[in-house]
Amino acid sequence: MFCRRCGTQNEDNAKRCVRCGDPLIPAPEQQPGQPFGQQPGPLTQPPGQPLTQQPGQPSGQYNQQPGQYPNQQPGQYPGQYPGQRPYQRPAAPPPNVPNHLAESIVVTLFCCLITGIVAIIYSTQVNSKLQQGDYAGAVDSSNKAKTWSWVSFGLGLVGIVIRIILMAAKGAVPRPGY
Repeated sequence: MFCRRCGTQNEDNAKRCVRCGDPLIPAPEQQPGQPFGQQPGPLTQPPGQPLTQQPGQPSGQYNQQPGQYPNQQPGQYPGQYPGQRPYQRPAAPPPNVPNHLAESIVVTLFCCLITGIVAIIYSTQVNSKLQQGDYAGAVDSSNKAKTWSWVSFGLGLVGIVIRIILMAAKGAVPRPGY
């Protein structure tokens, strides 16, 4: 038996589809001489006559009130099966949080090793916290990685300036023209 919703083939005695969980309805037996797809039943009329209301049947084909569908339970949406959760929109992905990993690596190599390593540690925490759903923690780690990168850059600049001053004081800096 094939599922009418997803088209998956199921066993003939199955009550629900193995793939989507949709209730399986067996196909009605086709009578000889009856066109394919036309089902026998009380709503079938002889050819050429319009579909009329059955005696004793209230107005409306399924005796439905406005906005209701046949076999609809209270609080259930159209097309929803019993036990199925209502459709919810997927949550919007959080805004992109920069991890500052490239800057952390550059300042570690060229400026200050110790503070650069601290910046690398914080920058590697950003993506893992985002995957865990901790958006606030990811933003915090990103800000700390950025701060430690700037501290490392500043310490590197201070070290370069001190080195130039010390070399000039010793006279190690060659003067132009000599």
